[in-house]
Amino acid sequence: MLHELRLTYGPESEFDGELCASIESADYRGQAAAWFNADELRAFCASLGAYPIPSAEPPCFKAGNWSEAGKDLVQIGLTIAPHGARGLLVSVVLSSPIWELDDLDLHRSAEVHFRTDYPSLDRFRTSLSALLASGTGTAILHGG
Repeated sequence: MLHELRLTYGPESEFDGELCASIESADYRGQAAAWFNADELRAFCASLGAYPIPSAEPPCFKAGNWSEAGKDLVQIGLTIAPHGARGLLVSVVLSSPIWELDDLDLHRSAEVHFRTDYPSLDRFRTSLSALLASGTGTAILHGG
């Protein structure tokens, strides 16, 4: 069964940029884009190198906007947490931007969870670091 998270990045400046994410997990698919502070994503990337990944405060990254009602709308959310003896659980939330909606109750979102392992996470961390440095390419996290 295919589980794949793909990230691309378009820097606007050295401080921020647009992150685009797509997820495919079995029959579920979703995509989103969000603006973010590049230092926050670099810190998330660095936290992926921990072994083992801490269960108390697993690596987590969220980018999005505040709604007019004052509620936080996460457009891209990614958490990597321990799962089982040596596995990892990838949790991904992707949502449409609030300015595309007439009614906030009708927002579009996808939440997907899949398993991965430390070697796959390390390949993702390396490709994400290269993506942030160059602004080109794709960082892919595979699961099984």
